[in-house]
Amino acid sequence: MALNESFDRIRRHLQQRYRDNLAGALVLGSSNTGHYAEGVSDINGMVFVTDGKDLDFDDEAQELMAGLQEVRFQTQYVNSLQGIQDYIRRRHSFATWVVIAGEEGSNTLHTTPEFERIRVDLRQNPLTDTEVRKHLEKKRRYELEGYFLKEGRPGQKYGDRPYRETQNLLFYVRRGLQILNFFRTGELVFDFDRCLENSELSAGEGAKARALYQAYADRRVLDGNETRDYYDFAERLTNKILAGAA
Repeated sequence: MALNESFDRIRRHLQQRYRDNLAGALVLGSSNTGHYAEGVSDINGMVFVTDGKDLDFDDEAQELMAGLQEVRFQTQYVNSLQGIQDYIRRRHSFATWVVIAGEEGSNTLHTTPEFERIRVDLRQNPLTDTEVRKHLEKKRRYELEGYFLKEGRPGQKYGDRPYRETQNLLFYVRRGLQILNFFRTGELVFDFDRCLENSELSAGEGAKARALYQAYADRRVLDGNETRDYYDFAERLTNKILAGAA
């Protein structure tokens, strides 16, 4: 099934399920960045309703993934409009913020004036540098010092695909570049190349970031030395961002 046909099916399914309560639906990940491979890639999404008081969001997520299994739909969030705002503000979630409010962070399948007002508010009232730094420090503990490690060495968070380790490291580095770009320009941008251009990394570090991006685009499995090298690069990038934000 072509990607646009999959989008149409997801949109129809959501509209039929939630009707007037559907406030917004976004797709992200490879289906938004141009790296989607039919039959291999999932279609990752976020779904927002106006009123969520009678919904169990975990159950809703499972129902959506089951109902849209044929198009490999995976939902990161089912939430209310108020709930997602509270989540971003409470957890200082840069990753969620840049997807919902950033340039090119997602592809909009369904929107409403209420959802667009929230996106505008998230752009006009950004997270502070201190909040973003706390978020990055938490991600470093949880990811670089947590699930990226396995018996003292970089390891896989999931075992569902051979290149998952490549993906994990790329997503971590990409978020770091997005944060670095935000600190340097004040702009909320998702695009990898634009953020890298504004990063002021050395030529060697820039080449390393591009090589990791290409490995992800090729869905290539990293060998042990490469994994350690990129892991160390991710640590250096994190330290650079935190030092500049202090």
